[in-house]
Amino acid sequence: MIVQPVRRSSVSYPLDFNADGMVDVSWYSDDDKATAIWLMTATEVLLPGQFIPGPPGDDWTRVWSSDFSGDTMADLFWRNRVTQDVAVWLMNGTELFLAGPEIPPPLGAGWTATNTGDYNGDGMVDVFWHNPTTSSFSVTLMNATAPLLRGPALPSPLGDGWAPINAQEFNADGMTDMLWYNATTRSMAICLMAGTELLLVGPEIPAPPGDGWILAPAGDFNADGLGDVLWENPAAHLFSIWLMAGTEVLLRGPELPGLGGP
Repeated sequence: MIVQPVRRSSVSYPLDFNADGMVDVSWYSDDDKATAIWLMTATEVLLPGQFIPGPPGDDWTRVWSSDFSGDTMADLFWRNRVTQDVAVWLMNGTELFLAGPEIPPPLGAGWTATNTGDYNGDGMVDVFWHNPTTSSFSVTLMNATAPLLRGPALPSPLGDGWAPINAQEFNADGMTDMLWYNATTRSMAICLMAGTELLLVGPEIPAPPGDGWILAPAGDFNADGLGDVLWENPAAHLFSIWLMAGTEVLLRGPELPGLGGP
């Protein structure tokens, strides 16, 4: 019988860590900044990995798993809550292959790494930085654990109040784009990216009619290779899927009932 790790930990970041085409389970303990990878074969545990200590210091937290080296195996992404430095750890299944160096944010205060994605189409994941104070963002292209190119600071779409929600491919050019949400105006917009540069700022698109709608991270709902949008209304227990064509709405789906109860 497989027993859950002894540390007070939580399951997170389901990705393929051993390139067998099947998603694995990773555990993270915020108490002692340790992580463990369990390789899976469908519903069964193939190999339970041991806990691996995080970067030295109390301020580091694990925030994502992504393939930073292009070897089709997921890696670990760490962020320092105080300095906002980040670090990429390359993994080989359940084992740590290479712990990358600390990478500082762009120059100036207020920057936080909020998303990752392949912004230049080279098969390696890059880092998206956001600065809500200056309403700007920046992309750092990565070469596995090290910065390849630090992009310029770019203005957030259409003014103040915008927050990056989801990095995905919206125009099928092989480069990650960014979905933005403005909680004040209750609207969304898509920025098409080309590496570190802003290719096109899409129009401001209002939320579904009525109060309580918020934008949630999503993916490709109709298998056309283009990212789509998921709206949810927690108070009304509703959700709605909007199919997208680049920066424009292709089809606004109906409001659908979610799970009942609080």
